[in-house]
Amino acid sequence: MSIQQENPQTEEHEFPWANKSFSKRMLQEHLNNLH
Repeated sequence: MSIQQENPQTEEHEFPWANKSFSKRMLQEHLNNLH
């Protein structure tokens, strides 16, 4: 995912309350909605 490459801290910044694995899932769904 390009977002992780550009900003690897995105998932922790966007979802500080979630686990990394869960954050990745949320990010993937969010990116899928955008694209």
